[in-house]
Amino acid sequence: MPQGMILVLIGPPGAGKDSLTRILTEHTDFYKYPSGTTRAMRAGETPFHPYTFYSKEEYKELRERGGLFNDVVLGPDNYFLQMEVFERAAAGEHIVLHLVYKTALEVKERFANTKLVLVLPPDEITQRIRLAERGDDAKTIQTRLASEELQNPPGDGAYDLVIVNQTGRLQEAAEKLIEFVGPA
Repeated sequence: MPQGMILVLIGPPGAGKDSLTRILTEHTDFYKYPSGTTRAMRAGETPFHPYTFYSKEEYKELRERGGLFNDVVLGPDNYFLQMEVFERAAAGEHIVLHLVYKTALEVKERFANTKLVLVLPPDEITQRIRLAERGDDAKTIQTRLASEELQNPPGDGAYDLVIVNQTGRLQEAAEKLIEFVGPA
């Protein structure tokens, strides 16, 4: 069976990664693999969307079993990628992930058929509006915007594609992404 592809979307919060992923998974055979987190669910989220939500105890058990590929601490919460993603891609599944830059590079080192896509909002005002519209409170928005790792992914040419997700032009951005992955 041919190997699948891991497509990693990298970018600051409010860039449109979730919106692009929704369209990508509706029009291709890519599957959004939900990374894990210990943060509380927001209104409108479910146990497996957009993350797999773990209690601190469940997270600790997964870590102790060797089920974590990585672990990033953002504020009081852990965000992590489970080892299972590599097994699924090796079995032929096409997977899309949302990761920070450092973790994306680690994934690419481990799994050769990995593509990195940088997704950016058009400007900070639009980014703040998008974060507020999805239900983040003012303190959470400020914390996320202050995170250097989330806000300023390196621009060192390591990306296979860069998309600026302009307001009102989501479909155009999605078409660019779908064209990039080709017939997966």
